[in-house]
Amino acid sequence: MRTLPGMSMQTIRDCIDLGHEESASMLDAPVGEDRAWLAAQVDKHACVVKLDEAARDELMQISEQMQAEPLPMLLRGPEQFSMPALRDFMARVRRLLDGLVGIAVVDRMPMDAMDQREAVALFWVLGKLVGRPV
Repeated sequence: MRTLPGMSMQTIRDCIDLGHEESASMLDAPVGEDRAWLAAQVDKHACVVKLDEAARDELMQISEQMQAEPLPMLLRGPEQFSMPALRDFMARVRRLLDGLVGIAVVDRMPMDAMDQREAVALFWVLGKLVGRPV
């Protein structure tokens, strides 16, 4: 087994699995015609979910809360925040991902209003509303 630069096998053995969900299973059946597609067959506009003002406001409030109450990203979760508009928004994203094509493009994320570290932490929290981040 190869390790990352600066990581020993002991470090890898000492890592903590923070996931409490069951791992996804391997695909064991052929993909049906509804889930197999070519890019030209996808309605690009039907896959876009625009972040509305209420969800954007909650996102910025969460970003401010994360700055005021710092924690490592992996310890963050949606249960730590009040975000009804974002929960509804991410439910729409989840429905698209669970739908026939399985694609969702989130539009209007306020990336200019945050640094990379904040953006990654917010992605982590939002991603947990959709499923287990990997």
